[in-house]
Amino acid sequence: MATKRIFPDDHSKGGKPSQVKKYTRMAHSSVLALSMGLGLTPLAAHAEGNAAVQPANNEILVNGSQQTLDSGTTTGSGQIYTGDSIAYFKNTFLNRTTFSLQSGEGHAPAAANLRITGIARVGSLLTGSYSYSDEDGDDEAGSAYAWYWANDSEGTDRALIEGADSQSYTPGSSLIGKYLFFEVTPADERNIGATELSQGYGPVSAAQQSAAVSSTHVTTTVSPAADEESLIEVVNVNKDQETSNAAKLTLSKNNGQIELADFNFLSGNVTAALEAAAPKETIAVRVKTLKDAEKVQGNIGGDVLAAMGSKTQRLAMITGDVAIDFPAVSIPVDELAKASQVSADQVKVEMSIEKQPDTVKEGFSTWAAGEGAAAVGSPYRFSIQVKAGESETSIDQYGDRYAYHTLPIPEGAGDPQTLGAVMLLDGKYVPVPVRVIDEEHAVVETPTNATIMLVQRDTSFEDLSGHWGANDMLFMANKGNMGGTSTAAFGPSETMTRGELASVLVNALGLGLRTAATAETAQFSDLPEDPSSAQDIELAAAAGLFQGLADGTFGTDQMVTREQLIAVLIRFNQNFELELPAVHTDDLSASYKDGANVSDWARQYVEAAQNGGILSGYQDVSLQATKAVTREEAAAIIRRFLERTNLTN
Repeated sequence: MATKRIFPDDHSKGGKPSQVKKYTRMAHSSVLALSMGLGLTPLAAHAEGNAAVQPANNEILVNGSQQTLDSGTTTGSGQIYTGDSIAYFKNTFLNRTTFSLQSGEGHAPAAANLRITGIARVGSLLTGSYSYSDEDGDDEAGSAYAWYWANDSEGTDRALIEGADSQSYTPGSSLIGKYLFFEVTPADERNIGATELSQGYGPVSAAQQSAAVSSTHVTTTVSPAADEESLIEVVNVNKDQETSNAAKLTLSKNNGQIELADFNFLSGNVTAALEAAAPKETIAVRVKTLKDAEKVQGNIGGDVLAAMGSKTQRLAMITGDVAIDFPAVSIPVDELAKASQVSADQVKVEMSIEKQPDTVKEGFSTWAAGEGAAAVGSPYRFSIQVKAGESETSIDQYGDRYAYHTLPIPEGAGDPQTLGAVMLLDGKYVPVPVRVIDEEHAVVETPTNATIMLVQRDTSFEDLSGHWGANDMLFMANKGNMGGTSTAAFGPSETMTRGELASVLVNALGLGLRTAATAETAQFSDLPEDPSSAQDIELAAAAGLFQGLADGTFGTDQMVTREQLIAVLIRFNQNFELELPAVHTDDLSASYKDGANVSDWARQYVEAAQNGGILSGYQDVSLQATKAVTREEAAAIIRRFLERTNLTN
């Protein structure tokens, strides 16, 4: 039986979605879930006066407005609220009264696979997503949303966040240390479905002081500057350490336009900062007020960068709209100095971010149009040059590490579901993971330096309407990670081969511009004839995603199981040292009825995925680890991996 919709001001069967949304929000959504299978108790409520109102058996009063039920609706005795408090009515009276209005008009829609994406940080945009389905094929209309906070991930003391009634939410400072929950009550034109709640997400951390620097406390010092630079602050960023005069900034202008912003890192002070900082922290120079420069560049002594590398620290150069943040250990300063017969302090490392001319943007636009996408914003070239003696070396590869490249997002283009990114190097365009950090900035994480541009897609497939995994599959398609089995179909239930999965992962993880020299590449005897597919397999193997079979083959056409896909992702996470915070502590047997059936070789990987929140079993509480993975399942698992490791929203 379906749940009948009751509208405060509309007796019609269809009603208005906005009215439905308003009423469900008033009833805290979860209360208006109208619990399925329980007896019906119609409510009488008048929150504007003290007189009690007794409803007839086929009537209900909501906020003083009488509603008449259809003649086929079963009713019971009335329950009366007498009082003048809207707050009491919605927070107490409704919360202790469960009711279900039954009719025979179709099936109620359902919401599943709820999740929150984005970074749980003050000021960062979070998005609630879910899969909508309806047995009658009714389109979604008027679904209601709510957000809650709690002190723990279980939500035992969950409280509603007033005013947070859309799919997106940006937490404030009052929620630091709290966990967030996203709730949806799905609706179509005829019925309201059961309310569903996501798992706890968090805890919320304090606001990050710079777009491209993570896990740091920021202290600010102003460097000596010329009059024209008096509003520019140059700061050194590292944990609990204040450093004066981190860098000197010189601006070159032409008719008011900043053609070059040039940072000269001051070795002594930066060295003091990195020595005081812990391993793996980020040392950065930031100028928040500097925007729209045609080129931003900075230079630092090789000996200073080598010292950062010895502590596995990162170096970042950040302005108000662009930034580069890279692992110092990936720059072979000592090796290049030795080759040029100079000392490390005679080596200069120059990083730059340069807006590209219109001809480059036109090239991106032409490529994007052929891929069903549109180029947005401006392309930027990110590069690092190492000058040692008479030689100059371009650093295009970071090895098994990611650099973070920040780009500005044009107004209105910041939808995490449709925004993608593409890199260009040596005439080759490849997708790379992108994360929207706020309305104005996106971070592209990649192991390669190249020219980057943002793109947008709004893909659709005929066979995804009402599918539980439609959001995940469309997300992967919009990012350029997965294509359809035809122009009109995604083929969600089809299985995947090892060769197909290699191509998907090369796209999703931004590995398409890595070179064979980055790592030793296994030689397989069964590589496909298609050069692009063969290269994807070699790149995936070089990144540690796959291991060959005992007979020296890759097994290109073999089906991939669910546990094999999970093992591939966890190996990559370990090789590239990505973050994967633990969200679960239960073992597999406690979480899944067939958890003991995971293959011995895969158990460590599956357990890591379980702890990291990547796994999701079936409705019967099974994992089915050895089952061949389908395209729909692969899209969902890979997307969760990208989200949990902060490669995407």
